Amino acid sequence: MSLFAAGMNDPSYDDLEGLLVGPGTIERRGDAARVSVGVADDWRAEVILRALAVLGPGAEVSTSPDGLEVRTAYVPELYDLAERWHSFAGKHPPAGLRLDGARLWWWCLAAGSVDSAGYRLGLAAADSDAVWSAAGAALAQAGVPAALVGHQRLSPHGPAYRVVGVRRLVRLSELVGPAPQGVPMEAWPSTRGGHGLVGEGPGVRAGGNYGGASSS
Repeated sequence: MSLFAAGMNDPSYDDLEGLLVGPGTIERRGDAARVSVGVADDWRAEVILRALAVLGPGAEVSTSPDGLEVRTAYVPELYDLAERWHSFAGKHPPAGLRLDGARLWWWCLAAGSVDSAGYRLGLAAADSDAVWSAAGAALAQAGVPAALVGHQRLSPHGPAYRVVGVRRLVRLSELVGPAPQGVPMEAWPSTRGGHGLVGEGPGVRAGGNYGGASSS
């Protein structure tokens, strides 16, 4: 059985930009580069590893004091992405940053979760305001405007963009497609109450799903 959702575009190394707008980092070595991302849950690491295996760079998981970190191998195919995000001050968003379904899929996978008010897309606390602002602008351009939350110094959950409202959640779900196998439904874009779970039913378009829909 194919890991790919019917009708989705072929996966691309550029899709990993979705990790960089969130908690991911990228570093160069010679003419190659690798992407790293810290995740809070075992299942996130497992599904990211599976998706990276489909994409092709090779990856590994290590344990750190802050949790789990997934790292790709250094591959030449990631060098252009590293160049776009490089600055002497660290990670810096490229001009004209855009988020499509595939990039948002990676962001949801690494740092997405449902909370009582909507859906949170986690950011890296160490990133600059420029990264956060670019991510917010790209979300709005994709039709998913969101509010920056948790950026106060004492926030227990860390910075994130929160998507609120049925229309915006439906739009996000249309872009990313159904939850991949192994992803809890409470970690994927959804609505609550009488609207049920967004992503169920024939009207949902898979916009960048590297894994099959969850059966749970």
